[in-house]
Order: sequence, then structure tokens, then C-alpha cells
Amino acid sequence: MSPNRRVLCLWAALAALAPARPAGAAPPRTAVVASYTLRVGAAADAARLLVDFTERHGGYFASWTDDALELRVPIGQVNALNETLGAAGTIVDRRWDSDDVSDELAQLDAKLASRRAMLARYRAVLETATPEAVVAVERQMIDLISRIETTQGELDVLRHRVGFARVTVSLRAVDTAPPPDVGASSFPWMNSLDLSRFEGSFRDEH
Repeated sequence: MSPNRRVLCLWAALAALAPARPAGAAPPRTAVVASYTLRVGAAADAARLLVDFTERHGGYFASWTDDALELRVPIGQVNALNETLGAAGTIVDRRWDSDDVSDELAQLDAKLASRRAMLARYRAVLETATPEAVVAVERQMIDLISRIETTQGELDVLRHRVGFARVTVSLRAVDTAPPPDVGASSFPWMNSLDLSRFEGSFRDEH
């Protein structure tokens, strides 16, 4: 590949990198994990209600089985989710854990800013480099771009953890069906008893 062609490819890679996060109010920096056990009449109906709520408010389900859900709920909607859980069934167990990731976010932000600054310096050098130096500078830039993309990916994952609570819901269906008719007893002597007569005698005595 010619030097000019390689330079164009580097410019394209630079343009594809996500921009740095603008300065402003500090975003939320706590990752929330919650789990609930819910007693419900019909597990499928309760699951549908919870998934509909989550999707309507900008979240999604990560997994969905007959008796469990794993949801990603926008952190600002967690309190409203509690109300929906109460509407879907009876909460019999609730666990809540929060993890302050402020230090980890700050470290990744600083690392990303440092690498972007270094990339800008390489770019300035490349614009004035001699043909002999271009190849060496390009190698450094390609390696640095790869490290920037990795750091950006780690930062995106952590910001997602902060922005979306991870909520697990276990669904326990309550059996509301009447007890089955067991028919005749396996003890022949019980089948010969006149139970209605005994019931009448018991009522008369009490």
C-alpha cells in the first residue's frame, strides 16, 4: 500500500473513533443489581407485563424463560418497576446491591483522554514526516488507535452498567386449580362407609 493510501486509511480510522465525552454535570456513577422473587397467578402473564413495562421505558430483556426474567431497566425507572412488580404479583423476596464505579470510570476517562492527546501528536508529526519516517509513525498510530478502541469499549460497557439496572425476577406460579378427584380409596373398608351419615351425626352433636 502506498504511503498516501495508508494515510487515508488512518484518517478514516480516526474519524470513526467516538468523540470524547463532553464536559458537564457528572453522570450517575453507581451500578445497580437487583433480584426479586414474585408469587404470581400466571407466570406468562406476569412476565409479559414486566417486559412490556421495561421496553416501554427504554429498557430490554436479556433473558426470558418460563419462570425467570433478566431485565435491563433504565436507572431512572427502577422505582416505577417496583410498582409494576407489585401489580404483577406478590413480592416474597427482594435483594438490592449497588456498586460505586466512580474510580473505575475516572481511570478509564483519563486513560482515553491521554491516548487521544498522544494520537493528536502523532497526527501532527505524520503531516510533516519524511517518507522514511511515515511508516514508523503509521505503525505507532495504528497500535494507538487499537488501544483507544479497546478503552472506549470498556468505558461504554461500564457506562451501560451505570445507566441500566440489572434486574432478575424469579416467577413462582401459584396453583389455583381445585384438588383432583381421587375417586375410590385403595382401602375397601373406607369405600363401604356412609360418610354422609357421619357428617350428619357430627353436625347434630355440635
